Amino acid sequence: MSKRIIKFRAWGQIDEIGPQMFLQENDWAFEFASDGVTLCYLGDKNDGKIQASTVYPPATIKGLVIMQWTGLTDKNGKEIYEGDILRYNYEIKGNERSNIFLGEVVCRDMVLDRGDSQARHVGFILRGVEKDGSNWYSYLPNIKNIEVIANIYENPDLLTTKA
Repeated sequence: MSKRIIKFRAWGQIDEIGPQMFLQENDWAFEFASDGVTLCYLGDKNDGKIQASTVYPPATIKGLVIMQWTGLTDKNGKEIYEGDILRYNYEIKGNERSNIFLGEVVCRDMVLDRGDSQARHVGFILRGVEKDGSNWYSYLPNIKNIEVIANIYENPDLLTTKA
């Protein structure tokens, strides 16, 4: 049995840095505590050495949103996180046409209607928006040929209606 790797990224704004995505693999570490999340910049690795850490306590960070890695990658090997916008090709068996959809990766505790039955699902799913503004949901592991094209924080206009 393999262990699941837990990774996070965050979106927020630190005054002297501006709004940006903070990624663990880009020299950022997260410290979770009861009073909030502290971001720690571990320094520039360009010279192969980690410089002195800079710590940004919760009070210095505006609008911080923490997103977890789903444990999945897209067709190009890119890691899929909460808040990512995915493009996928939905093919109907027996139909020569396929449809391309966009959806946002969300973590939910919900009941999904499966026609003649219902299933409770807790975890990562894809939430899409119809032209009339209604939402649809799909299980992430069941979607093939998915591609991360953006995230909802840097490209909020790609999905015009949010749940």
